[in-house]
Amino acid sequence: MDRQIAFFRNFLVFLALTGSLFARVQAVDPDTDSESEGTLFIVGGALRGSNAEVMNRFIELATVRGERRILIVPAASGSPARVARRFSEDLVRYGARPGEIEILPLAVRNDRSTEFDESTWAGNAQVAAYAEQAASATGFWFLGGDQTRITELLLTGEGEDTPVLAAIRSAVAAGAVLGGTSAGAAMQSDPMIAGGVSLAALLGETSALFRDMNDQETGPLIIRPGLGFFPFGMIDQHFDRKARLGRLIVAAHGCPEGRGLGFGVDEDTAFEVDLRRARGRVWGPGNVTVVDLREASVKGEGDARRWENIRLHLLASGDAVDLRDLSVEVGQGRTPTRDQEYFHVPDPAAQGPLTPNPFLSQLLGFDLLDNSAVSEVETHIWHADGRGFQFVFSRGPETQGFWGTNDGTMDRYSGKNILLRIEPVRMEIQPR
Repeated sequence: MDRQIAFFRNFLVFLALTGSLFARVQAVDPDTDSESEGTLFIVGGALRGSNAEVMNRFIELATVRGERRILIVPAASGSPARVARRFSEDLVRYGARPGEIEILPLAVRNDRSTEFDESTWAGNAQVAAYAEQAASATGFWFLGGDQTRITELLLTGEGEDTPVLAAIRSAVAAGAVLGGTSAGAAMQSDPMIAGGVSLAALLGETSALFRDMNDQETGPLIIRPGLGFFPFGMIDQHFDRKARLGRLIVAAHGCPEGRGLGFGVDEDTAFEVDLRRARGRVWGPGNVTVVDLREASVKGEGDARRWENIRLHLLASGDAVDLRDLSVEVGQGRTPTRDQEYFHVPDPAAQGPLTPNPFLSQLLGFDLLDNSAVSEVETHIWHADGRGFQFVFSRGPETQGFWGTNDGTMDRYSGKNILLRIEPVRMEIQPR
């Protein structure tokens, strides 16, 4: 322990802070204003150190009543100290002072490139000194990696809060910001998505067993208990790049039961959530995709399931959403696309990475919302054995699209009330 504390002092000034440990706060009712004064800052992974918009906003949120004490939590990482060091250096470059940044030594994996064994940090969530350290923080940052490591360390074997987690909850309730990227985003909902891919999820393949990080990139949908800071639905991350729309739809439909909302956050992009006002806002170059299944119908079982009347909202930087009724406020500088579409392409090619507009946000923006020639576009996903699904995105009477630019002349789209149906199909490819 002495060696670890000496490291943090030499690295960024590690302080054992005094403070009181508060009881666990009650879960937020998504239909009412929360008593929490805090903010969530949910980043979809792959956060660039050069992303000034997101970095500056996190530092601003971590300044509470003129004070700033940022606690980096490396629990999910396979290189805990090394990645924490890198993030702390980014914070300093954007104006945080070294003395305002601390590391919570909490991890399960040892990085052999460091001078100490980080696996010995596994029990620190039960240590009173670290709970006191967390209680006085104004900002928390959970690093990426494996989200099940976070829950394993911060929850007891009975699923109760450890002293450190209880202190984090109390700090957020008092006004602190809880930020995290990738795994640090996924763990904020309860239950949380731990692994799996869209196709397997749509085929009805599920599992409660998470073996290792490879399960994040292949195999069945894995749902595990999360920490429940975000009470409005399921969170998914690396969303558009890893084509996770299908798995978020299945996850949000199944849990938590009756809620039916999912929020997919793109890489290098933040979703800021004001817990007291139940309001979310987007920062960064990507999108947040809101999946609304509250009025959707699902017929059939397993790989024969048919989904209808799914609604999507595509949010870009500056857009905001009321998390109680999903009303969307589009940011400044965007113009409506309805009746003034830029494109007229009757047969847009929307079939994957070797065709134009391969990402979801591009398909919805260029091929549907800003294209006067069509009222719907389709794309497909299928297994090697031929089982698959057709995704049909369409414009209805309430659908609205908005166009603007980002970072120079980069096109940027937002959309409200985009309709989606998913139909089971069977594919067969024959050489000519």
